[in-house]
Amino acid sequence: MANNSSNLMKPHFFQPLKPGFQSNFSIPKAFQRHLRGDEKYLMLRDKRHGVWYVKVSHEKGKMHMKDGWKKFCEEHDLQVGDFLVFKYNGNLIFDVLIFDPNASERTIPRIPTVSRAAGAKIEGISDGGSVAKVVFKPRGFPYCHTSVKPYWRKVGGMPIPVKFGRENDLSNKWCEMILIDQKEKSWPVTLKQSYGNHPYIGGWGAFEQSNGLKAGDSIVFELINSGKIPIMKVYW
Repeated sequence: MANNSSNLMKPHFFQPLKPGFQSNFSIPKAFQRHLRGDEKYLMLRDKRHGVWYVKVSHEKGKMHMKDGWKKFCEEHDLQVGDFLVFKYNGNLIFDVLIFDPNASERTIPRIPTVSRAAGAKIEGISDGGSVAKVVFKPRGFPYCHTSVKPYWRKVGGMPIPVKFGRENDLSNKWCEMILIDQKEKSWPVTLKQSYGNHPYIGGWGAFEQSNGLKAGDSIVFELINSGKIPIMKVYW
């Protein structure tokens, strides 16, 4: 194991895979002190920086991996006897290392990639009477759509549709927030409230500029987690 103090400081746990692990896998109770306890979704990342979103259920004091966990297992060809190391990076993000029963790190199977244009569902997004096409395939998370306005970068804030904010616990909050771009890079921003408790994203200007977004571009926001630190993925 590399002697890297920054890695050693990060909380981590390991779990051997037992029969039934695809449907019965939980985070150790002792490790839960590093989490808030009200998590709804977690993000898992492998060595190739692939990203999987996993729903969490809370039952009898345990945090069970649910929707998304089976897909992670299948795409990494996990077997009984393997064991996994979960390194917690904060903001509900875990890096996962996979070892075989001989304690050798497993080679991660190559997962076929599909062209976004050819393989993803094309959604017709209506905004202000016009229809634009955004490459986006709903995955069961709440989402909303809008288009980039020319004043957003100037004021440094991006309004979240009021109804969407109210329905998904984003109103009346002032807190940290994470945006995830299409390359799976995380961007720290701030969830704020304008007059009348209308939610908006502070720090939007840097995200918009770095990703080459311009006025009129259609975008979709997918809410991965609405907890203490909300996480939204952005498509355009």
